[in-house]
Amino acid sequence: DCQAGTQVEACVVYGPDGRYLRCFGPTQMHGLHLQRERDGEYLYAARPNFSEVTKIKTDGTVAWTLGYPQESGLYQNAGEFHPTNVVAFRDGSIFVADGYGKNWIHKYDADRKYVKSFGGQGASPAEDGKFNRCHGLAADNRGPKPLLFVCNRESGRVEHWDTDGNFVKV
Repeated sequence: DCQAGTQVEACVVYGPDGRYLRCFGPTQMHGLHLQRERDGEYLYAARPNFSEVTKIKTDGTVAWTLGYPQESGLYQNAGEFHPTNVVAFRDGSIFVADGYGKNWIHKYDADRKYVKSFGGQGASPAEDGKFNRCHGLAADNRGPKPLLFVCNRESGRVEHWDTDGNFVKV
């Protein structure tokens, strides 16, 4: 039973010996991304049932919460936005997948200012540049330019995109 007061918490921490140590974080997190930054380690998480993504220190402190991308003009209200994943790049840019909503990827700068959206709902089985459940995200920093991995779940493929929102390859 991992509760703090009346709020059930989502992350459970165990020691190397397998013993329970503590719990932290908001409930119903989806698609966790762990990132080491200058001032510590953070978990980035989507919360589809709350139409938001959040950044949490590994001590449980919430650094920030980001709601639906109203600036995009793609949503009439927060209830249409159901993010499945969030990832941050080394330059601080943030990408959010709305995989249970309208299938857009939203890009924010290091100050969490909206930059752009790309993708959107595609045809089935697969249409380059569109998504059928953009579910998982990952940063690929192996090459000369960073790329975004997008798990296009219902299309059954993993795609490379550049950080400007251009489709690169399957």
